[in-house]
Amino acid sequence: MKEWNTTESGSKYRLFEERKNWDNAERHCQGFGAHLAIIDNEAKNTFVTNLINSSETSDFAWIGMKTKTTTQTSTPFTNFDAESPIDGCAVMDAKGVWSIRSCIQLRPFICQIIKSDISI
Repeated sequence: MKEWNTTESGSKYRLFEERKNWDNAERHCQGFGAHLAIIDNEAKNTFVTNLINSSETSDFAWIGMKTKTTTQTSTPFTNFDAESPIDGCAVMDAKGVWSIRSCIQLRPFICQIIKSDISI
């Protein structure tokens, strides 16, 4: 069984190579007390990119973002490629670049347990 990878800040990440759509991937993460990974700075982007590169998957992996044409909130950090559509769910590739894809596609996914969510 694969282990969780811990950042210096104490958050934990794990790449699941089984393929699920975005909603089922999020539910799978919740079963571990986690959520799909929220990447809100360059350091986390690099950490998750390295996690993807150390795996056997060369595919995109779901991360914890859905987009809509109109949104009430803004995300301070993004790394989307220029060709991404506006509506859908976010995936990250092995170069750390994000794209938007149909949320019903089956893909590997990355779960995150934020340090404040980790019980001792």
